[in-house]
Order: sequence, then C-alpha cells, then structure tokens
Amino acid sequence: MSALLEEIASFPNLIRAWKILKKRLPVKELSLFNWHLEENLLDVSESLMKGSYCPACEPVGCHISSSGKKIPISSPKDRLVALAMKEALLRKIEPSFIYDTY
Repeated sequence: MSALLEEIASFPNLIRAWKILKKRLPVKELSLFNWHLEENLLDVSESLMKGSYCPACEPVGCHISSSGKKIPISSPKDRLVALAMKEALLRKIEPSFIYDTY
C-alpha cells in the first residue's frame, strides 16, 4: 500500500477535508452526512484502503451556469474524497514549489 494512499485515507486527513467541505455544502446534504459522521468517514477510509471505493453513478443534482450549461453536482462522499486527495497531494507537493520562479 502506498504512503500517499494511506495519507489520503487517514482519518485525520478526512476530518480536515470534512471541515473544509462542510462550509460549502447545502444544509440538507450537510445534515445527512453529518448525522453519522464518524461512521461515514470510517467507511470512506476503509473503502479507499481496500480499493473498493466507487464514486456515485449519478450526480445528486445540477447547477445551471451563467451560460446555461448544466453542471452536475457530486455526492458529499465523492466531494469529500476529492478534497481529501487534493489536501494530501498539496501537503506532499507544495513544499517543493519555489514561488518566486516564473
């Protein structure tokens, strides 16, 4: 098992991602996922570690952009996994960036 996957699936990383995500979720989605938060996070962690995580087949809704295009909205669990991956990657890669180079 790779160290990066373990970092992504770690409970502390999922909690950090949840704290960011819950500020962006509508109340209904927030309530449903937050109801059994620890159980949901452990389930996500376990499925990531086993390699059995599968994103939802259907979006939970759609947002209409200013140009009139329908933009699908992912489930809270899928958004959590995406954010957890982003956060873990940033912590690993960001220290190697030199910000003053163009």
